[in-house]
Amino acid sequence: MAEIIGTLECYVKKDGKYLIAHREILEETGLEIKNIKIRATGIVRIKDLDLQLLVNFLTADYAYGELKQCPEGELVWLMPEEIFKLDSLLEELRHVLPFVFDDKAGIVSFKSVYSSGNNMVEFGIENP
Repeated sequence: MAEIIGTLECYVKKDGKYLIAHREILEETGLEIKNIKIRATGIVRIKDLDLQLLVNFLTADYAYGELKQCPEGELVWLMPEEIFKLDSLLEELRHVLPFVFDDKAGIVSFKSVYSSGNNMVEFGIENP
């Protein structure tokens, strides 16, 4: 039976740019946020690792605070088009993030299956 792990990604918006945070926003970034909204939820299966992820994508607006650096890597504000150009962007995000960044879109659910690495072999999305 596959191991199941829950994950959370929050895209904090400030002046049209986004900061990607993965855990506790204040502790990880030093920023206070407001207007938190669930944008997408999905199941990701990674076959070669026998792993399933329950993924939740949220957006939030920047409230205040100074951005601090974290040991996991540099935190950078990016425009959506810059995010789509990242080499490390998972294939499913190319399909899901347009809904995450669209303030008029409802919540979407999706399923993706990877054979290994970033080799997505199946994807489905339920539009709002």
